[in-house]
Amino acid sequence: MDNQEALLITNLANLDYLTGFSGSHGAGLFTDGQLMLFTDSRYYDAARQQCFFDEIVQASGSLEITLSQVLADKRIKTLYVEQSLSLERWQRFREQFAHASLQPVASPLEFLRSCKDHLELDLIRNSIHISITAFERISSCLRPGTSEREIAAELEYQCRRLGADSQAFSTIVAWGPGSAVPHHQTGANRVEQGGNLLMDWGAKAHYCSDMTRTFFFEKPQKQMEEIYRIVLEAQLAAIEQLKPGVKLIDVDAAARSVITDYGFGEFFGHGTGHSLGIEIHEHPTISPRSGDAIAEPGMVLTVEPGIYLPGSGGVRIEDVVLVTPTGNEVLTSALPKGLESAVL
Repeated sequence: MDNQEALLITNLANLDYLTGFSGSHGAGLFTDGQLMLFTDSRYYDAARQQCFFDEIVQASGSLEITLSQVLADKRIKTLYVEQSLSLERWQRFREQFAHASLQPVASPLEFLRSCKDHLELDLIRNSIHISITAFERISSCLRPGTSEREIAAELEYQCRRLGADSQAFSTIVAWGPGSAVPHHQTGANRVEQGGNLLMDWGAKAHYCSDMTRTFFFEKPQKQMEEIYRIVLEAQLAAIEQLKPGVKLIDVDAAARSVITDYGFGEFFGHGTGHSLGIEIHEHPTISPRSGDAIAEPGMVLTVEPGIYLPGSGGVRIEDVVLVTPTGNEVLTSALPKGLESAVL
């Protein structure tokens, strides 16, 4: 990049990754071998104390107008922007930065973020520890008569008490037939004896965690026991396959083929997993659409196959797995998942 070119970062997750900036309004500009951080008066003082940058600029009015002035002063002819930029913002930038040619680039930082360093892994491990400890603290809530919403609220409260900034995503607590909906909306349904409960949750303490377990409130019926064993077998097959150099589409196939061979292929409609980090869904994914993406050391991915029987119930088992130089490490292994541990 010569001195007439610059890269503009507006994706807040990318900005957080580069600088530690956690505000809701900001941008980063790479030019002349330096990183400039732009924000407004709400975040300026905090950014000066907490963030990494070579120069910080406080926008007194519109962020775009301030950026335009800097681009003009630096005589920037070509401005590279992220492909994730919205059409509305692209059009606004074209108007404000008329003196520069806008060129989209294919999410370079999303690819850079896919392999975590040891500091990032420490943050993920901490979020996982919070999530598991919080779950262990709410065991008394997992009983007939408690609503999905009450269980989720208590779990999220404990995550906060343990140091979480927030939840990584909307907690899913799905009772009975609701568990057949992969992204069930947690509501007022109350747990009853003799059914299953699917829980999908994760704390965020800067970096995210994500895990799913399915429970039964007495010995499960034969069909539900069968699909639990199948999902667990599929998950273990995918985890076994997840190692450096392996195509992620093949990891997906390892789980999907198990479920299909047992005759439940049509009831597994989503991908087998996704990367996580600063965001809950990052590049790459484990799915039939993973293309040529391969597993590399430092990648942190979920492995979460499921079987969902409409009107009856569903089973999903999810762990967070780190790809290591020689294989993998299940980071959520402290949370049991055998059938015996699933019967409450």
